[in-house]
Amino acid sequence: MSRDAAFVSPQAHIPASCTLPAIRRGFRVTLSFDVGALACGATFGALATSGDMSAIASLPMSIFVYSGTAQMLALDLIDSNAGVLVIWGGTLLVSLRYVLLGFTMRGWFPGWPRRLVFSALYLNADQSWALMLGERDSGRQDTGFFLGSNLALFIGWTGGTAIGALAGNHLGGPTAWCLHFAASAAFIGILAGMHRGRIDVLPWLTSVAVAIGTERFIGGHWHVIAGVVAGIAVGMLQRNAA
Repeated sequence: MSRDAAFVSPQAHIPASCTLPAIRRGFRVTLSFDVGALACGATFGALATSGDMSAIASLPMSIFVYSGTAQMLALDLIDSNAGVLVIWGGTLLVSLRYVLLGFTMRGWFPGWPRRLVFSALYLNADQSWALMLGERDSGRQDTGFFLGSNLALFIGWTGGTAIGALAGNHLGGPTAWCLHFAASAAFIGILAGMHRGRIDVLPWLTSVAVAIGTERFIGGHWHVIAGVVAGIAVGMLQRNAA
């Protein structure tokens, strides 16, 4: 079967670069990482209901905001009685990494109407983005994998939020089980699987060093952006020098 034939969708309303088998495969592969999404969602739900947010409000926030980092920061700011503009500004800052991720995703949706592209990007997550990069490096270009992966993570995150909001405090609180590190551990596991050898070492070390230095000497949440930008810059310099 040719590569073009593999991209022919059995449904006319689905773009040719997205097939149902790839959607199912992306969902299935990501289930192994869904434990982290579930645990992190449960942590947010438990923290939200133990603070100033009700269980009823925490689930819609996970659905419509759908950003663990931004939601955790918003909880801290709400608990400290920060103003609306401060909350919006803080969550925008920690979400700027998605602009950088977006640059790497150009060409992922060939032939897609803009409204479908924006709908797909709404569910984008760090883990699904990293898994899709691995797919493309392996020569598989089907965007259905990206959609299936995001669907699995979305279900895990929102389902975890519901569980944490309803039962989190009855289990001893979120920090009792150290669940706040689950999402980071899952993403580290994905990155380890993407390691290609020495060429990845310098960008990764640069990103870590810049992020730690920025957090130590500047503070705030700039270390996330600084680390990502530094790692990408070194990686691009390496590629241009090769």
